[in-house]
Amino acid sequence: MKRCPECRRDYYDDTLLYCLDDGNALLEGPASGKSEPPASVGGQMGAEPQTAILHSTAAPGEAPTRAQVHTTDQTAILPRGSEAEPSTRKWLAIAAAAVVLIIGGISFAIFKFWPKTDRPSQAMSIERLTTNGMSRDAAISPDGKYVVYILDEGGQQSLWTRQVATTSNVQIIPPADVEYSGLVFSPDSNYINFVTRERPDGPLALFQMPLLGGTPKKLISNVSGGVAYDPEGKNIAFVRHEFPAADESSLLIANSDGSGERILATLKRPEFFATVGGQIPAWSPDGMSI
Repeated sequence: MKRCPECRRDYYDDTLLYCLDDGNALLEGPASGKSEPPASVGGQMGAEPQTAILHSTAAPGEAPTRAQVHTTDQTAILPRGSEAEPSTRKWLAIAAAAVVLIIGGISFAIFKFWPKTDRPSQAMSIERLTTNGMSRDAAISPDGKYVVYILDEGGQQSLWTRQVATTSNVQIIPPADVEYSGLVFSPDSNYINFVTRERPDGPLALFQMPLLGGTPKKLISNVSGGVAYDPEGKNIAFVRHEFPAADESSLLIANSDGSGERILATLKRPEFFATVGGQIPAWSPDGMSI
């Protein structure tokens, strides 16, 4: 008689080698059909039923089959499928940890080196530059070190330069019965450009003078507002009303010294290029469009 060590089913057919229910190798069992307590292993009562070491009669290098496995009278514990799982779980854990590390590294690289477009701006501070109550229209140099402003005293206007760091003010043009507008610094911060006309209805003209004073130089006649420098500082753009005809206004460019005027575009009334409120043309960053 044989018995299945797992389900304890008895078989009286000695030719059977494996249990028909669970496929475990059959062991030699007692003559009676009663169940027996588990045999002791190593001198201690075991929790598992009596099992046997399986030996293979297959030739070296040949995979054993069920028919080639036989039992001995030596007792041992047969390994179950669940006992082989820890090794698989170990490699799965290692693979999962590697994936987590890779994802973490990529996330850190994106956070660290990806261009930031939404960084919070620094706190802005406001500083009063003039306190006389008669200043109007001002321009700040590209390097942020100077401010030029117009001072209007009883209808007489003058131009002043203020050094931001020292808070000192220098008059660069004395008061006169003229009107100034369109203050624009040169890109190198060395010169100030301004539009002026004699009152009440004199012609507008563009002048340029050194930042800390000197003789103004006329660059362009008959302008209708301030000028705008291209990114390289080689050309200026400006508007001229009633040009080339009385019912037209034009957008022009010229060299930075006022030479080489040329028309870019002309509008006919009721359309026109606006200069109200000190509006001036604007160049694109690459200098290819206005």
